[in-house]
Amino acid sequence: ATFSGWGEQVAGTVRLTLPDVLALILMPEFAGFTSAHPDVRLEFIPNYRELDLARGEADMAIRVTNQPPDTLIGRQLGESRLGVYGSRAYLARHDPIAAPQGALWIESGIESIRAPEFKNRYFADVPVGIRCNSVLLQQSAVAADMGITLLPCAVGDADPNLERIGALEALEAQPIWLLFHPDLRGVPRIRALSDHIQFAFTRLESRLLGLNHEHERNEQDES
Repeated sequence: ATFSGWGEQVAGTVRLTLPDVLALILMPEFAGFTSAHPDVRLEFIPNYRELDLARGEADMAIRVTNQPPDTLIGRQLGESRLGVYGSRAYLARHDPIAAPQGALWIESGIESIRAPEFKNRYFADVPVGIRCNSVLLQQSAVAADMGITLLPCAVGDADPNLERIGALEALEAQPIWLLFHPDLRGVPRIRALSDHIQFAFTRLESRLLGLNHEHERNEQDES
């Protein structure tokens, strides 16, 4: 590849920390980036704890937050909405709306952070079953017919075995931010990856917002 001076070479390692559920949704987009930039090595770090970008534990972060830290540079990528899902098999046997006592609620980590009042408002009478602290565990549990749960629409809608429950409007969730340390501003590999991620979010917007599938499929047919 030709490039003007060493400074502009898009090469090196980028350590990116992000929620595992977003990693799943974005992986095809990252695949596109790595084939376009073979000299960049991506390292993915799940965000089980908030890594300190200021201390160089990671180079970039994708975080779902209302308040990104002032010390970092960031751009808002979009928002993700939440819905309540059950497996088709589970919902064929249980009706969490008409007979809430007969269903179980799979409690989740996202609930406490992003929608603390939601269960009390809509599903107060559904008893709590298991608790999962990761969206991927929740998705596995709901797919295994263990109850109903709150999931990001991009995850729940994409699984053909799951169904969104009721005519509930998808919940407004928090904004998704891309963050990095000011010292990395202008570094070619950081700039290239952040632009790529931003374009990816424009394409993924309808999935993240839980807009209907039919509309999406028609768009794909036309493109």
